[in-house]
Amino acid sequence: MTKGMIHIAVVALACCAVSACSNSQDVVAPAPSWVTQSPVVPGHYVGIGSASTLVHPLDADAVAKANALDNLSREIRVQVQSTSSMNTLQVNDWLSESFQQQSTSSTNEDLEGFELVDTYSDGQTVSAYYRLNKAEHARIQAIKRQEAMNVAAGHLDKAIAARTAGTPKTAVDCAVRGLDALRPFFGQSLVDERIVPPVN
Repeated sequence: MTKGMIHIAVVALACCAVSACSNSQDVVAPAPSWVTQSPVVPGHYVGIGSASTLVHPLDADAVAKANALDNLSREIRVQVQSTSSMNTLQVNDWLSESFQQQSTSSTNEDLEGFELVDTYSDGQTVSAYYRLNKAEHARIQAIKRQEAMNVAAGHLDKAIAARTAGTPKTAVDCAVRGLDALRPFFGQSLVDERIVPPVN
């Protein structure tokens, strides 16, 4: 074999090696099933989100996770558009007299207790998979709801005291503050069984 032929052979082998490395870098793991079809996990809420690396070259991973959490939020209906009549919150007909109007509200619960199950990227799209245990979510929301009701009850006590003292402006202000404390839970069962004495 001449030197020229040896040189050609070496160059050819080098080209093959470069090509092999390039091909190995292009190989990506097959997408898991959850990327194309949202899984059904007993006892859990599931959120799947994705983001394009072309649209979000610097933060596709963060955007995909945010989208997954948004999807999770929609599944557990954390943003429930509901039309509520304030006269359902009555204290001897007083609150119903003060708040006899329709109000459109959006329930926004803070997501807690969720877990990141998996992420996947094919180089062009990043996908994220979150899940949240339903029982844990219900437990956390029950605690938050009770805390909100306690705050609302405190404002209601102040409102009743102000009404008794003949300061209706302060009474209404306290009542509104009480309703604001309950706003994240409008559309849910909110029962305060205290008996409030009528004001003469």
